[in-house]
Amino acid sequence: MLSPIYINEELGLHEAHPDMAEALLQVLQNNRLHFMPFLPWAKQIKTIDQARQFLRETALFNRGRQKFILFVYFRKKLIGSVGLMRIDQQNAKAEIGFWLGSEWEGKSLISTSLRVLIRKAFTHFHLHRLEMRISAQNHRAIQLASALGFHREGTLREAIRHDNTFHNTVVFGFLLSDWEHA
Repeated sequence: MLSPIYINEELGLHEAHPDMAEALLQVLQNNRLHFMPFLPWAKQIKTIDQARQFLRETALFNRGRQKFILFVYFRKKLIGSVGLMRIDQQNAKAEIGFWLGSEWEGKSLISTSLRVLIRKAFTHFHLHRLEMRISAQNHRAIQLASALGFHREGTLREAIRHDNTFHNTVVFGFLLSDWEHA
């Protein structure tokens, strides 16, 4: 298990642990409507046992290097998550995912956390390419991807389904060379 990554005295990234279940459940419950259009898995976690199971599974994926998910803590409170999904060692690429409780938006907490994750992706995992696939309706996330230096590479038409409606997905890419020259 990785030691927590302390970005500064208030902000840190922690690997999943079942002891986080109560904090995870609370942030999910407080933000269920906020998350619903973009995080369909969030509505499935309704009990403390489901939150513990989710955290155990997350820890297993991290150990197997299929994913690398870290939980964002601000002032000792769980507020969100950043992670590498679909890690493909063969092609040296991964997809970045993130979420943040609505009360913490606009404070640069997730962008700061993502910068740390991006550095880890290139230096620890030795990846060459990172991608973000963002719902075309998630304007804040699209702005964040651009602000981090990701390049908009295209739109996948009707690529995700939410509430029996198909939505477009915007694909962003970021290469090791982009990071080295940033």
